[in-house]
Amino acid sequence: MPRSARTHAGSRRCRAASTLLIFRKETAHGQAQTDIRPVPRSRVHARPVQGGLPLRVLLNRSFVLAANWGVAGAERNPVAAVSRPRYENRREMYLTAEQAKCLLDACSASSNTMLRPIVHLLMLTGARKRELLDARWEHVDVERKAWLIPDSKTGKSRYVPLSKAALDVIAALPRYPGCSWLVPNPDTREPFDNVKNGWASARKAAGLPTLRSHDLRHSAASFMANSGVDLYAIGKILGHADHQSTMRYSHLANDTLLAAVEAGAAKMNI
Repeated sequence: MPRSARTHAGSRRCRAASTLLIFRKETAHGQAQTDIRPVPRSRVHARPVQGGLPLRVLLNRSFVLAANWGVAGAERNPVAAVSRPRYENRREMYLTAEQAKCLLDACSASSNTMLRPIVHLLMLTGARKRELLDARWEHVDVERKAWLIPDSKTGKSRYVPLSKAALDVIAALPRYPGCSWLVPNPDTREPFDNVKNGWASARKAAGLPTLRSHDLRHSAASFMANSGVDLYAIGKILGHADHQSTMRYSHLANDTLLAAVEAGAAKMNI
């Protein structure tokens, strides 16, 4: 073991300030060498610079690769023992009814004639974008007002209820001979890989330049929550595997709850 490593291991103060060792593979006269150095804890948990990765991620991957390459000193990955700090970096945007209308109007002006129905159905169903782009006509049951998603993100199939508004959008979709896809690319008659070009132009025209397509799913949930739909039902519609994913929408029902307490206060008349 290098002297620097022995010194590090024997110093309590150094152990408190540093949590792992970095190795560096060098070549001197054709031989591989390993340089082990202590790393301050603050640097391990430091947030990455813009466009970069956290130091912990880089170090962990480095040790994994070094072990695969047979680098001396990389048999044990000390990064694995370092806890992963949790960052609150979730960013969600919920559309208002007025914003939703502006977005649909902008989509109507797109050169991609399928953009508006795609965006509209995402708003009305809360489905994931890939689920809709891969949807087939055979999975839509108009009589039962249901859409079967055979393979979702959770690995389980589910049925999505279709409102009258959603059924009206589906009824207006073009049908192509020999094409089983619900919202295909009109040119290829195959599912879109993505609709990012038309989407980027439409959201900018609607004054929503940072809106993500996944925010349409959040918006669908928010409209349901503020209409009094319980969280269990919302979770079932969205296909959440556990209730924790749905709890993010609990605060959105405030308008409904406020209306409830106002109604109660009016009834008491005190």
